[in-house]
Amino acid sequence: MAEVSAVPLPLVCVIGPTGTGKSKLGIHVARWLINSGRKAEIINVDAMQMYKGLPVATNQDQEGHGVKHHKVAFLDPVLGEQIDVTSFCSSTVSLINDLLANDVIPILVGGSNYYLQNILLCDNLVPKSDTPNEKESTTTTPTASFDIDATPPDQWHRLLSQVDPDMANKYHPNDTRRIKRSLQIYQQEGFRHSEIIKNQQQQLRFDPPSRNIIFWTDCKRDVLYDRLDSRVDKMRERGIVPEAESFWKLVVANK
Repeated sequence: MAEVSAVPLPLVCVIGPTGTGKSKLGIHVARWLINSGRKAEIINVDAMQMYKGLPVATNQDQEGHGVKHHKVAFLDPVLGEQIDVTSFCSSTVSLINDLLANDVIPILVGGSNYYLQNILLCDNLVPKSDTPNEKESTTTTPTASFDIDATPPDQWHRLLSQVDPDMANKYHPNDTRRIKRSLQIYQQEGFRHSEIIKNQQQQLRFDPPSRNIIFWTDCKRDVLYDRLDSRVDKMRERGIVPEAESFWKLVVANK
């Protein structure tokens, strides 16, 4: 009699815009799995919730609702602790593999889609090497001849439009963090960010593909605005102002 192969545990992701109920849905799915006799744990994929000191401002779940949470409030910004996307994704992939090996279903919850993409997809990060890989070398662009730090931030979008119009079209002019990253890639690698992304293989890291279950939360804009207004009111009631004041005093005291 032929053996029936075991069905691989799913990898669950809950993503979507702020205020659409990602955290509640993640906990609901985890509780449903646990009540069904399975083991499930939540991994935070929200860049802000990784930091200590601002639980109200970052809307951290302080109770857990009987579900173990990972990657929440594990960095202390007052002490200068931080983590880049490469390190975060590497450690999170290891955590996912450990959970799966112990029959625990991982549930990734958060709105930092760039982090999530690089967890789910192989070789999706822009390389940090000085020499582009073989696939990237098929595209040629002129050597960067600008100084980002010497250029006012309000001119970064115009500069990106000149060197990489495809990426510039993706960003709002005020999205200076992402604009600067694309300019740095062009300056350091000598290749357009947009071309590097096109040449990357979009291969799922966790096989088979059917094990990747992704929930995208969304709602009508007027409903979302009401929810966000209500969230701000609740944050004020929970003490976001004294929290911010206390945090700032710690920052100043540790300078």
